[in-house]
Amino acid sequence: MVDKFVLGDDKKPNKVYLVTGSHGHIGSYIVEEIVKNEKNIWVVCVDNFYNANIDNLKASYEWAKKNNCRIIDVAIDIADKQRMRETFSLYKPQYVFHTASYLTLDSKENKSRSVMVNTYGSALIFELSLEFDVKKVVYSSSASVYGDPSYVPTDENHNFDNCKLLYGATKVATEYIAKSFIEEEGLPIVGLRYFNVYGPRQSLSNVYTQIVPKWIRNIIKNEQIVIYGDGSQTMDMIFGSDIGKANIAAMDNEKCKDVFINVATGIETSVIELLDVITYHMKKITGNKSINVSYEQHDPNLVKRRCADVTLMHTFLGKHQVSVDEGISLTCKDLYNKIGFYQ
Repeated sequence: MVDKFVLGDDKKPNKVYLVTGSHGHIGSYIVEEIVKNEKNIWVVCVDNFYNANIDNLKASYEWAKKNNCRIIDVAIDIADKQRMRETFSLYKPQYVFHTASYLTLDSKENKSRSVMVNTYGSALIFELSLEFDVKKVVYSSSASVYGDPSYVPTDENHNFDNCKLLYGATKVATEYIAKSFIEEEGLPIVGLRYFNVYGPRQSLSNVYTQIVPKWIRNIIKNEQIVIYGDGSQTMDMIFGSDIGKANIAAMDNEKCKDVFINVATGIETSVIELLDVITYHMKKITGNKSINVSYEQHDPNLVKRRCADVTLMHTFLGKHQVSVDEGISLTCKDLYNKIGFYQ
């Protein structure tokens, strides 16, 4: 893990960032935004590659060369206290982006591991950030803290009473832990409550693949698409690159600290509408072949409506830039090429 270049006294960087989950869907966009817009900095990329792909940082490595930035890969688990402490001690990051997390379906199947990663792992990040004088932590929370919300658009003051899934519970617990570090220890933290994030860098290798890449894969492989209920349940879809930009804005905005913010578009998209958009763009790629759709009884754990109040986001972070139509088009093209390559 020790890098002689890194430790050289004559090549000190302007800044040192640490990104957990760096090679995953969200983390990779954050790394890319950093090395694209800064010069002479280091980005310490922490990932255990459970839900990640080395190819997600292809563009980042190119930008790093252009801007004299160094990407330092550290392949460890965020719940490994000793190795995480060694990493903080060695590289002394000034800014931390924490995105590493078990996702909803992973959490359902691996319960204790989910708590270890999502809650203990986050607490450890906060503890080490405090110990090593990190200037600010921006971390990934989730709209799952709201559970099935009692009203939409849902603002940040909505209570957590409807949170039933374990994944959401780990995020609720982490928010309370973050608040204790903010209020008792004075550690500057921003928690970003992502809504329905999608994009071409989502994992295809995990058995618990999320809805957009799963449906695209189903269409490419002529597999059945399953819709629960009548498909009227809604999501607030936001593209991965917009999440990356929101993280950078949260870090760079000095007025943005000690706060939890929805990150979304503020636009509802129903499951049926999402399928229509995916179908439209996939047919432009694959031709007018039939798509096999079946309906099953509504899963009571699914959220009926999801739509964010994005007032705080627009105040501190700016607006989303990628529409659902554009984002799905990009995702379909990219994943079609990836899936075709691996077949």
